[in-house]
This record gives sequence, structure tokens and C-alpha cells, in this order.
Amino acid sequence: MNPNPADRKEHALPLQTTGPGSNLIYGKKIPVYRFYNPENQDYFLTTDHKGEKCVENGYLYQGIAFYTLKHPIVGSVPLVRLHIRVNTNHAHSYAWEKEEIDELQIKHKMIYQGNLGFIFPKEAPGLVCLQRCYTKNFHRLITIDLESEDMIKHSYEKVFGYAFNSP
Repeated sequence: MNPNPADRKEHALPLQTTGPGSNLIYGKKIPVYRFYNPENQDYFLTTDHKGEKCVENGYLYQGIAFYTLKHPIVGSVPLVRLHIRVNTNHAHSYAWEKEEIDELQIKHKMIYQGNLGFIFPKEAPGLVCLQRCYTKNFHRLITIDLESEDMIKHSYEKVFGYAFNSP
């Protein structure tokens, strides 16, 4: 089993406000880019605008999917990417709950690939809902747009969490 970062739990840094009744100051937001491989129907999320060499492996750039926080604040959780290779196909999965990450690593032999920033498990002002959908073989898509053409190929799984749709 690959080591997981100790920061998988909810973080407890002080909240910052600009005054009574104001929204939270969330801090620096980072874009999460989405790439798609039409050959194996895998979605690849990354904070690297060049795609971490995924273009060389047949992935197509689809744009910015959403924004995460670069640093944790109260109530945020790390968005974790995991990977498995079956024959010549790649499959990625995304999770933030410790139990799910452990299951993907232990039962399904997925490899931890890193943290894509911090999202929120609960709704808060200024956030948009992330939906998680899937195909067979762990191909998971996290999106804010359930009406997109990509969604036709997927089965809806659950509300995944909350992030930002703009910087």
C-alpha cells in the first residue's frame, strides 16, 4: 500500500473574515484542468496546465473543470487522485474520504498520485456543487455540469463535494 498524506482529514486553521456578516476569505485558488482519453474513456484531472505528459498518451485537453484551494482552511479536505493501469488502459479515480481512499488502494490496488488542492465536503457561500459520475473500470468524472455531452456516457454516482467555478 502506498503512503497517504497525513492531511487527508479536515483541516483546522482559523477562519478569516472581513467583518460581520461577510463571506470567508478562501485564499489562493488553483485551476484543476480536465483531460479526456477517447480511446479508454478515462478522465484525468491535474493542476498542471500541460497535463503531466497525458497528452503524449492520447488525452485531449477539455479546459478548466473547477478551482480548488491551494492551502487548507477550516472544513476543507484534500482532493486525492488515484491511478490503476490494466493492460494498456489507464483509469483514474478521485476521492477525499479516508475510507474510500483506503478501499481503492487496498482492495483495488490503486496508486496514490497526489493532492489536487482542497475542496469542501459541505456547502458554503461562494461554492459550486461537484458531481461524481462513473463508467465501468473506475473511470470517474467530477463535474459541475451534469448537462454536458460527456455525462451521457456516465452513470451518476453522488454529490462529491464543493469547489469554486472561478478564480
